[in-house]
Amino acid sequence: MIDKGCQDIHLLEMIFKLFLGYLINDMRKLLIIMCLALLSGTSLYGQAVDSKKCRTCGKPLKECQYKGKHPQPTPTPAPKDGAIYITSTPSGAVVKLDGKYRGETPLTIEKLSLEDHTVIFSQEGYESSSLTVMVAAGKTVDCHVNLKKKEPKKKTQQELSDIYDKGLEYENDGEYEKAVEQYRIAAEHGYAPAQCNLGYMYSDGKGVSQDYVEAVKWFRKSAEQGHSRAQFNLGYMYIKSENYTEAVKWYRKSAEQGDDDAQFNLGYMYEFGKGVSQDYAEAVKWYRKSAEQGEALAQYNLGIMYETGKGVSQDYAEAVKWYRKSAEQGHARAQCYLGYMYEAGRGVTQDYAEAVKWYRKSADQGDAIAQYNLGKMYEAGKGVSLDYTVAVKWLRKSAEQGDVDAQCSLGYMYYTGTGVSLDYAEAVKWFRKSAEQGDAMAQRNLGVMYETGKGVSVDINEAKYWYQKAANQGNEFAQKKLIEL
Repeated sequence: MIDKGCQDIHLLEMIFKLFLGYLINDMRKLLIIMCLALLSGTSLYGQAVDSKKCRTCGKPLKECQYKGKHPQPTPTPAPKDGAIYITSTPSGAVVKLDGKYRGETPLTIEKLSLEDHTVIFSQEGYESSSLTVMVAAGKTVDCHVNLKKKEPKKKTQQELSDIYDKGLEYENDGEYEKAVEQYRIAAEHGYAPAQCNLGYMYSDGKGVSQDYVEAVKWFRKSAEQGHSRAQFNLGYMYIKSENYTEAVKWYRKSAEQGDDDAQFNLGYMYEFGKGVSQDYAEAVKWYRKSAEQGEALAQYNLGIMYETGKGVSQDYAEAVKWYRKSAEQGHARAQCYLGYMYEAGRGVTQDYAEAVKWYRKSADQGDAIAQYNLGKMYEAGKGVSLDYTVAVKWLRKSAEQGDVDAQCSLGYMYYTGTGVSLDYAEAVKWFRKSAEQGDAMAQRNLGVMYETGKGVSVDINEAKYWYQKAANQGNEFAQKKLIEL
């Protein structure tokens, strides 16, 4: 008797063999169908297939250059390197890549391996800087750095003083460019005297191109540290730009530290009301401070204040005192005024010889007023022997500088033939120069020349014109002539 379990196993084996037989049979049939389809020129889906066309380009096999056997395309290889575009601010920095010099910025470095690279920047006056840059395949990577300016190495005050002194030596020797170099080193380290002198060099255009803006910059740096001379110079720069209020501010700071030039200038600002309210007493105060330090111009101005009684009681003796101090230092106008005090006997015993002495000192320096006064002393024989020729010499020197009184007097010398040959045309020339500057006597004399036809053709209308100008200034002779004509 057959076991029931064995019968079941046997049945399963038979079923599996039967299924496998069917499966193999179906696959054989499928292969046969495919072969027949290819041979008949149809697809498995019943579509016709042109067996004479290239399956790659679609051209007939006869037209395909590869006869249906196209070569496989070569794949593009992936990039194996990259580049870096390197720039800096400021440009011109030296570049080292991985320790090797490669040029100056801006520059592009190509064919770099795909890894991190170290870029080092260096430039004179700036701190070195480095960056790590990863190069990307087939790309140019930007690399930029802003370089930081080096802080100057701190120097001792003694070192700065020595550098400044060296600059002074160069300047005194006329080597201005070298002087500027030394001043700049000390100035950039904050040394106030060097900052002031560097300002001078820019103001005067010594060793550098003249540059008032740069001059003001350095004067200000020094002035703000309390350097009195720089404060004075900064005040003067404001005068040049007609900012009188700011000028007074800096003059005062300097004057209060005892700078005699600043004291004089501050006095001048008060005398003429520039940047401050006009105040003669305050002007005298600052003139005196400067004068007592020996400033010749302040001594001269203080003398004027005493002579005219501005800000002080009028005092000719005190005026003479200050004129003399200034005159003895060679101040030409003070010498002229001291001569006048001797001529007029103001504050001193009248002394024409002493007057001539001081007039001559001033005239020899080219002072036009002194030249005129000296000429008149020779014309009158005061303090010297009368000498019209010498008188004309000094009057001419003054007249040629534009002194109206001298021009009129020289015209008169030609009109009368005194010290020169009589020459009406030359007289007219000098009368006209003086008259055109507004001198009433010259205008009156020119009127006479036109009325009488001396040196010019008679022209009553022109005569009236000049008489009128003189009459308007109160000249009585001209006023009478206008009535007569």
